[in-house]
Amino acid sequence: MTHYVSELLRHEPIPSRVLVSVITGVPPELTDSAYDGLLADPAMQEVLDGDALVPSCSSGLGRATPPRRLVSWLAALKDARIQTDVHSICAPAFLTVLDNLLPRPAPISHRASASHERLRATRKDSSLVRWRSSFRARTTA
Repeated sequence: MTHYVSELLRHEPIPSRVLVSVITGVPPELTDSAYDGLLADPAMQEVLDGDALVPSCSSGLGRATPPRRLVSWLAALKDARIQTDVHSICAPAFLTVLDNLLPRPAPISHRASASHERLRATRKDSSLVRWRSSFRARTTA
């Protein structure tokens, strides 16, 4: 996980400027839990039932398996002082998720300018395109 955290910090060296918000298969009642507690919860354990994993949550849209690697990644990001959120794909509504993703006002003493640049994946065998949003703040006079 440290490799992924390092790569993110290489592109944006100021952790407070980054928010990673994940919508995944955590049980809705556990989204406010600390990541260690979330990973320790029985619903988040990888348990086989025949050939399939026991779901960590389910809704009318389907079943989700325990997202242990994503939650571990979020814990590593949080340890690096990067803002993180986890939300359940099994929750009935996503309005709270959208509230967390809305732009936050910059402090009055700063003027903000945002630029978006498209970055090609560094591997030659990958055709993926990554988007990076960089945020620059300048102190106003």
